[in-house]
Amino acid sequence: MKVVLLNGSRREAGCTYTALSVVADVLKENGVDAEIIHAVPTDDVVKAVAEKVKEADGLVVGSPVYWASPSGEIISFMDKLAGAAGSALIHKPAAAVASARRAGTTATLDVLNKYFAYHQMPIVSSNYWNVVHGNTPDEVKQDAEGMQIMRVLGRNMAWLLKCTEAGKTAGITAPETEAKVMTNFIRQIARKKDWLALRRSVFYRITDMHLVFSYPLTGLFTMPYHKHILFRFVISCQRRMYHGIF
Repeated sequence: MKVVLLNGSRREAGCTYTALSVVADVLKENGVDAEIIHAVPTDDVVKAVAEKVKEADGLVVGSPVYWASPSGEIISFMDKLAGAAGSALIHKPAAAVASARRAGTTATLDVLNKYFAYHQMPIVSSNYWNVVHGNTPDEVKQDAEGMQIMRVLGRNMAWLLKCTEAGKTAGITAPETEAKVMTNFIRQIARKKDWLALRRSVFYRITDMHLVFSYPLTGLFTMPYHKHILFRFVISCQRRMYHGIF
């Protein structure tokens, strides 16, 4: 079994790397191979990581907090990775780790966890949010609770991977993935044929009110002037509805 750990920091051996190293060490102690990769969002690196992820059993993504959010590098990297190896991520246990000097960690975790949730990946937790605090690697190591969180996270990840492997041995397979259904919140309601149908409907209603005669073009020549103005107003409204002005 193997876990790929992505370091989304601009610093190859900074605070995020320090936290991921603790997770990696615990994984190795529990019989799980672990590899930390500096997630530079170039096409070559993404392609190489995509191949590693396809063979891996789990994924850990770490990021520092920049502007109360993950680094731009890791967001770009995960966007590209999802396109290159999205199907390979499905059902693999995953965890996010955030490192901050002060705040923004939970918002960062929320963004990273969205990648996992979309790909049906079981999200691994610890005994608190997966965060560490410090402005330097040495300060991160002084975060006693943060270090414990990383150790517990590593053990929980190893345990879940072993449970998954035992399930496969017992003949339990992953659930079948349904074809994706997408429902847009905003739909184009008034197409041209719908607009024409609406126009006829309005004509009929005006006819029922005895404002025009049975056929609209005939009515144009026979209705009084003020009724002709009303007719033009209705048509204008219909056109505005069709073009989405209203």
